Amino acid sequence: MSVFEFTFGLIAIILGLALTDIATSLHRLVMNRARVKWHPLPLLAAALALWAVILQWWTAWESRAGKEQVFSSLVYAIAQALVLFLMAAASLPDKGDEGEVDLGAHYDKVRPYYMSLALIMVMTAGVVPSISGLVEGQPYLGSAIANGVLAVAFAVCIFVRRRWVNTAVLALIVLLLAGRWGLTELRG
Repeated sequence: MSVFEFTFGLIAIILGLALTDIATSLHRLVMNRARVKWHPLPLLAAALALWAVILQWWTAWESRAGKEQVFSSLVYAIAQALVLFLMAAASLPDKGDEGEVDLGAHYDKVRPYYMSLALIMVMTAGVVPSISGLVEGQPYLGSAIANGVLAVAFAVCIFVRRRWVNTAVLALIVLLLAGRWGLTELRG
């Protein structure tokens, strides 16, 4: 078994659990929709977590032709996958079959936690690698700026309680991700 197969298998399990959590929570909400007070924010949060999980999975897969890795990079990749799992788990309420579920209230409750996880995700997956790429002389300036803007947006949403601001930020990020990656040709 190669190092890639060993690490990819574990990361795939963690990310697969994140996808399962989103799907299960969404299923419960839809099946009990009469008792759900719908709001777009948790759905946007779930969509962002879904995109992030898929992108992380794809990034992990693309590393298969790369050089051998050190143990710390395995720990780093597992930590990123765990952050994505926690984002996915926080995005939608786990309950759905008992009493009324208010999605807006759920988002208000998990917003600081979810946005902190999103900030950690973008810092570890985007900003830090982009800055280290700049230091090493690789041209990642555009990526560093884009990831920096994402980091600021998530940081603002940690503290700003206004739902319309959070809705605008999440909707814009999900649309930008869909536009950027939605038509990417998959090879391999």
